[in-house]
Amino acid sequence: MRKYLLVLIVILFFVAATAYFNRVGEENGGIGPETERDSGEVEYPDLGGTEDVKLYPVDEAAENPEFEAFRSELIAAAQAKDVDFIRR
Repeated sequence: MRKYLLVLIVILFFVAATAYFNRVGEENGGIGPETERDSGEVEYPDLGGTEDVKLYPVDEAAENPEFEAFRSELIAAAQAKDVDFIRR
């Protein structure tokens, strides 16, 4: 019976300490999350809508011959599983 009483006292102590330190932290601003409480208006990102313009991908590899050569070498290295070429 004493064993359970000791456990109950320890739990009660931790609950009281937690309540005390939370109260002290809120009053003095000492303990709490590091956030701005008076940040004003919150801005949310634009998630799109009916008036937004949709941008489609454009393949511009033909405009740059160096990139087109690199892309063909990269595809060949991937098919040949050439790890050294892919890593560089």
